[in-house]
Amino acid sequence: MNPVLQPSPSQVSFTWWILWGAMCLSLVLMGVVLFFALADGQDEPPAVSGAVDSALTLIAAGIAGAALALRRFLSSDARLRASAEAAARLPRDARLGAFLQGQTTLLIVPLALHEAAALCGFVLAFLHREPARYLPFLAAALVLNALARPRPPELLLERARTLAPQVFA
Repeated sequence: MNPVLQPSPSQVSFTWWILWGAMCLSLVLMGVVLFFALADGQDEPPAVSGAVDSALTLIAAGIAGAALALRRFLSSDARLRASAEAAARLPRDARLGAFLQGQTTLLIVPLALHEAAALCGFVLAFLHREPARYLPFLAAALVLNALARPRPPELLLERARTLAPQVFA
């Protein structure tokens, strides 16, 4: 039987931090793009109704709320226990890596939703030709990203061992 190559907790953690950093950087880069694309101020802003402003703001708020709720669900004890039990069905030497790789969803999905909420602000700022309109959306997305920053895999494993001790015994 061939040995299964599994990432170590430190390798998984490194990947998580790269993903998190890249998503934070992309939020900032959207603001930079707005600033440079709209810096000349030559174009008159198109007529944008208040309904569009309200709709995009409500959509962004809804996405942000959904991201918070989803993160809470994905990090719940029940979800963590189910993930650990799914890993238990694998060979013993593959469990740790599979469990940690499965937890990557906990990071990626909320970050993608934060990006989608910020994109609503990007669209508003672009439609109005006012880069400053993006700033509240950028700030909210960065705060949400800070709340969703990667946690040390060791803490996650400790919690999983408490919830499903048979898996990593």
